[in-house]
Amino acid sequence: MNNFSVCYIAKNEEENIKKSLKGLISLFGRPDEKDYEILVLDTGSVDSTVEIAQNFGARVEYFEWIDDFSAARNEAMRRAEHDRILFIDADEIPEKADIKEIKQHWDKYPEAIGRIERRNRCNSTSGGECILVDRVERFFDRRLYRYEGIIHEQVVKKDAGKLYGYPIPFTVYHEGYFGTKQQLKEKAERNNELLFKELSRNSDDPYIYYQIGQSYELANDSEKALEYYEKGYRLDPERAADYGATMIHHLGCLLTDMGRYDEALKLIENELPNYGSFADFLCFAGYTCMKMGNLETAIELYNRAYGAARIGIEGSSDKIPSYNLGCIYDALGDELKARKYFELADDYGEARSRLNALLSAEFEQKSNKKLISIVVPVRDDSEYIGRLWECIRDQSIGIGHLGVIFVIMTTNKELLSTLVAAEREYENSVCLLYPDEDTGEDECVSTAFGYTVSENVIFLDSGRLLKWDALRVMNAATECSDVDMVTYGISYIGTDFVMTIENEQMRDSVWKEGILGIDPEGCLYRMSFLLEKGITSADLRGRKVGISYADRVYCIKDDLERIQ
Repeated sequence: MNNFSVCYIAKNEEENIKKSLKGLISLFGRPDEKDYEILVLDTGSVDSTVEIAQNFGARVEYFEWIDDFSAARNEAMRRAEHDRILFIDADEIPEKADIKEIKQHWDKYPEAIGRIERRNRCNSTSGGECILVDRVERFFDRRLYRYEGIIHEQVVKKDAGKLYGYPIPFTVYHEGYFGTKQQLKEKAERNNELLFKELSRNSDDPYIYYQIGQSYELANDSEKALEYYEKGYRLDPERAADYGATMIHHLGCLLTDMGRYDEALKLIENELPNYGSFADFLCFAGYTCMKMGNLETAIELYNRAYGAARIGIEGSSDKIPSYNLGCIYDALGDELKARKYFELADDYGEARSRLNALLSAEFEQKSNKKLISIVVPVRDDSEYIGRLWECIRDQSIGIGHLGVIFVIMTTNKELLSTLVAAEREYENSVCLLYPDEDTGEDECVSTAFGYTVSENVIFLDSGRLLKWDALRVMNAATECSDVDMVTYGISYIGTDFVMTIENEQMRDSVWKEGILGIDPEGCLYRMSFLLEKGITSADLRGRKVGISYADRVYCIKDDLERIQ
């Protein structure tokens, strides 16, 4: 892509602009080595914004701030070296771009506007975070376009003609809508000061009411936000415009959150024909029906949200409907469907904890008395886990005496598919647990030990050992000695040991013949005992051998005779 200018307007943005320019150069290269320029129009910084920009190869120009974002943007365009302009805000971090495809779009649509994808980090209404995805007009020919509006400025054609846009493969990550309550309140107050000036000049523009509502919502003032969304809605916003869809969606959510269900239902009735393929709106409609107890309609609406062509909030076409369908089926007592949808919801909301609660209750209910519980952390070592599961599954006496708990710490689809199938086939003996991403490994395993259903517990992990102290905590026996730990029935396993056996035939036999077993008297042995005795692959044939890094190993023969 030849001869274009990347333009910024900035004031006291030292924290943000460094990340933004670093991201940009990682995609486009330094401007002094490539065929583009970076222009930063500084509007009065007193921090190190200017020095940072210059260090990244940007050309810095200066402009006196006059409380007008459009004036600043238009001035930046005027001072740019090239006619092709790409605008980036200082708090936007470029994440990915396809330069070749951007150039192809430009050649194909030279008079249209390129719309970049923006991933906005936001505070969610549930108290957590969410990612709101939108597209904004940022790439165009300055000879054809200019900006209007003193804040939340918009691109317009100089000849007042109709706008035509196309998506370009350029994505930025934006944190401007995220922060502490005080930070967001101060930002909203600054924005509204300018927005109300704009409103006094143009009181019949629904877009301005939408932006004022956004500011109040940013400041956590739901009553005021609703007031201005309603005013904007009465001015009949353009349904096809992004702001119109977002305003109507937020209006509905606020009505539902405030318990004004009749008004929310009326909005759904009026707008569903317009937004039947907008996942955010369908999720709002499903949530409203769910809150009112109309579960059948809620299920229908959430199912329509799956794969919807248009989304705003990340997850609204997959994880969000999955989570709420899981909640609905859980309330209806349909545990199989509830589990299915909580699994699909993955890390959204409380999906994992609710799934684990269902699994725990089901596992406890279905489990008969087990002789051994096995805890297996599942990482990306698919070959190891696959062979391990084969060894457990293929024991000649079956696995009815086992309670196997796999702690899922991977996103490997093929491996997960294998384990899910195992859980379905051996539902009385196999349980999958899905810990949250931010949960530490020891805590994950500790939680898993809470689901064990026997006194004898084996911890199987590839290449990782826990300290005795951690093991004591798992077993709620913090004051016991190592010997006492044995009394509590804990066998502590590091199964990568099997990979280190020098005798290849013996190693293969250990895998083939299985890893776990127990004799009627619970006879336990060290692996070193087997090796010291010179036990060969022939000796191992027909036996189940467990390998222990700690004190002991469970062993079994097909005829249940103890290995002497």
